[in-house]
Amino acid sequence: SFDSFKLLFEWQLSPMQPRGGPGPAAVPEVVLLDGGMGHLLRRKGVEIAGAIGSQRRFLGVALANVDAPELVAEAHREFIAAGATVIITNNYAVVPRTLALADGRFGDADLERLTQAAARIAVEAANSAAVLPDTTEPTSKGSRRIVRVAGGLPPLRESYRFDQVPVEGELAEVEASYRRIVTALLDGGVQILIAETMSCAREAVAAVRAAVDVRSTRWVDKDFTGTSKHDSTALPELWVAFTLSEDNVGSLRSGELVVDAIGALSKAGLLTRLDAVLFNCSYPESVSAALPLAVSALESHAPGKAFRVGGYANGFVSALGDGNGSDYDVKCTPEAYAETVATKWVEACGATIVGGCCGIFPEHIAALSSRLST
Repeated sequence: SFDSFKLLFEWQLSPMQPRGGPGPAAVPEVVLLDGGMGHLLRRKGVEIAGAIGSQRRFLGVALANVDAPELVAEAHREFIAAGATVIITNNYAVVPRTLALADGRFGDADLERLTQAAARIAVEAANSAAVLPDTTEPTSKGSRRIVRVAGGLPPLRESYRFDQVPVEGELAEVEASYRRIVTALLDGGVQILIAETMSCAREAVAAVRAAVDVRSTRWVDKDFTGTSKHDSTALPELWVAFTLSEDNVGSLRSGELVVDAIGALSKAGLLTRLDAVLFNCSYPESVSAALPLAVSALESHAPGKAFRVGGYANGFVSALGDGNGSDYDVKCTPEAYAETVATKWVEACGATIVGGCCGIFPEHIAALSSRLST
């Protein structure tokens, strides 16, 4: 019905109202992401071992999509119950170099199968909480609500290791792998594509270019103003998320400035294809420093284009740890994290997509949901 379409359309524009109140000139409402899937799965018994960011560390999390799909679905549902309105697929470690460590069980040829498995688990979890397309009754507290699924385009080598990303002119293999991942995610039913934990500009350009290339084969034109070539499904949004250095100045792990990373996307003709620019798997303080830089750079490089900005930080002591001892910063309590996100990101910088990454659990998302609703 028209009413149900209107409900869906309005939600896609604005899933949660930030503090400051509604009104004709109100900014888009806040999209609440989930938290760190891998670390929640670790809490549920899935092995995470090795140095933070290494290929081996998240192998068990990648294989959980086929070895323990019920745990993956349970983790998604816990984040949804906490208030997340967008969940990210559990395919962060489903990349060829990680699958090669699976003792012969899986390899490069299984990339699509495991990626689709991750997408389908997430889509089923989201659908279990979703408002049905033909529902005309408004959502209310205690009712089912719309939850969307974002498919991740992760680093193909070790996380945070910008030095392992091939140089310009040697990215063909990287882009080919990303195209395979994007295709599998779209086949699995995701509504958003997010290139995440990008540690340098060239890594982001490769991932975003692959997403644009695949997406353009399914929709009428590269400006995505037409309808799907195959059916009437909605155009998937495209987001990028950079990971930041730990000196809290707001530069990328590579040392590149935010303005230069956004400039690289613009130079490649990709910036205006994006719907959102985010920062993830970084200290909350680093995200606070980077957000105003992103807003300024976007206004400079794409004046008149509406972008969402935001972040989903980690709860680590350091992302550069060796994996021995606790990974988690005890000061990053649910209440402290929620207050930082609400005041320093949403209220101070106009962030409209927020959530958590590694070490941010359902209790953090619940606290953030509560804080944003007050």
